Amino acid sequence: MNKFKVFTLLLGVLLLASATSCKKKDGVYSPSKKIQKVYHSSTIMDKTLHQVWNWDGKLLASIDYYSSNSDTVVWTERFTYDGNRFVRVDNIQESAIYEYDGNHLKSVKNYYHDNLETTTVFEYKGGKLDKATITYLHGYKKSEASHPRLSVLPFPSEFTAIIDKCNAKLAIGNEPKSEYVLTYQFSWDGDNVVKIVATYDGGTSSVALQYDNKKNPYRGFMDLWSWELDELEEGDNYVSKNNVTNMTFTYSDGDTEVSSFIYQYDSDNYPTMRTTYYPDDQYQYQYTMYYEY
Repeated sequence: MNKFKVFTLLLGVLLLASATSCKKKDGVYSPSKKIQKVYHSSTIMDKTLHQVWNWDGKLLASIDYYSSNSDTVVWTERFTYDGNRFVRVDNIQESAIYEYDGNHLKSVKNYYHDNLETTTVFEYKGGKLDKATITYLHGYKKSEASHPRLSVLPFPSEFTAIIDKCNAKLAIGNEPKSEYVLTYQFSWDGDNVVKIVATYDGGTSSVALQYDNKKNPYRGFMDLWSWELDELEEGDNYVSKNNVTNMTFTYSDGDTEVSSFIYQYDSDNYPTMRTTYYPDDQYQYQYTMYYEY
């Protein structure tokens, strides 16, 4: 299962959008119930520890990510604040720096080993995120589609890949350009993003989203992986009020892919388990996240 990077970023942008849909300041993550641990399992993997969230009072200090056998921390994300607002996220080789204009997130700069890789600029309409423009300063090519540096962009961390053929649908050549630009247009229904249209060199693709009416524990969260499609595909939607139940991708060649999500909730209407289904031509792949608060 590969990652379709245009939507990886697109959905990452979606995550950032969630904070912009309410009156609170973007970059402030203050859930009424705090995630403590996250476990995961899949069609090919037993349930294991995935993440430990470390809190300093009301602020998230860091997240430890564990190996598949749950006994080793493979990397840690660390969060830096201005007051109670995210301004920087780091791991051993990547960083994301957030800049604001009043209540809104203005831009994100992503670095790999201290080299600026991408910039993302946000535009708003009626107080909500309307457009995001991502510029790859050193070009973008298919062979880089799975490079971890692209995950530096801010947004959810569990919406996994939609099959190898997805990358083939991108009209991106094998030779890098001096700059490569992706733009995303957002449509809202209340406090949920219901459609995102991605425009890139050679084509336009879109994703339509449906939701439940329960509480999204990730809303307002931003990390190094927020722009990953696999984040969004697995359900970690950082921008919308509610939890995604269905995502339909439509590509420039007319093909479609669908991911669906089924939840279990606690008495406060927060998800305690989320299973994502990825229908394939050959078999049904599923991925499950388990939350402890």
